[in-house]
Amino acid sequence: MPAYVRPGETAAEIAWANQKQYISFYLLRTDIRDAFEDRLAAHDMGKACLRFRNPAKVDFDLLRDLLHATATAAPGPVCA
Repeated sequence: MPAYVRPGETAAEIAWANQKQYISFYLLRTDIRDAFEDRLAAHDMGKACLRFRNPAKVDFDLLRDLLHATATAAPGPVCA
């Protein structure tokens, strides 16, 4: 599973995978997830896994904003 680990850190902050029935985007930063709680509420979201069951319905604007927020934030807590 491809993942992004910030240089100098050991824990992945984001990752993604193509599962059998959905595409998974793993948002492992708890602070970023909390900041986007209202936008994530409309999606199938587990503890850290954002699932898109239909590739045509992937919310690329949300993913772009999550990636940008993660990349520009200072290192923070990750989901255990």
